[in-house]
Amino acid sequence: MTTLREMSKYAHLLEFGNDTRNYSWTQTEEEVTITMKIESTATSRQVFVGFEKQHLIAGLCGQPALIDGHLFDEVVVHDSSWSFTEGEVQITLQKKNQKWWGSAIVGDPSIDLDLIEGTKYLDVGLLEKVK
Repeated sequence: MTTLREMSKYAHLLEFGNDTRNYSWTQTEEEVTITMKIESTATSRQVFVGFEKQHLIAGLCGQPALIDGHLFDEVVVHDSSWSFTEGEVQITLQKKNQKWWGSAIVGDPSIDLDLIEGTKYLDVGLLEKVK
């Protein structure tokens, strides 16, 4: 039987996350990655990202935030980061507690955590063949 920790090696085969109106997100047991699409003409100086142990705000200066909310669980602020490439902001949050999140931001559409729990019983060899 494959443990959840071992399943993290197969994150490229299984995506535990969701798409929302303003961002998409994926996760492993250790971290959450949030991707925001922004105007392709925006520069890094126009982007703002701020995170605290259980709050995230991000967007473009002079506009309403694209993300502003309470995180599903606490993060380790000094181990979290963000980067900007043309048209995209990627935010990587290091989880304080190594557990699966139902959503990145509380109140946004959530995923079924029971389905993630069920992956413990997957045959990884078969999963690789299917992908």
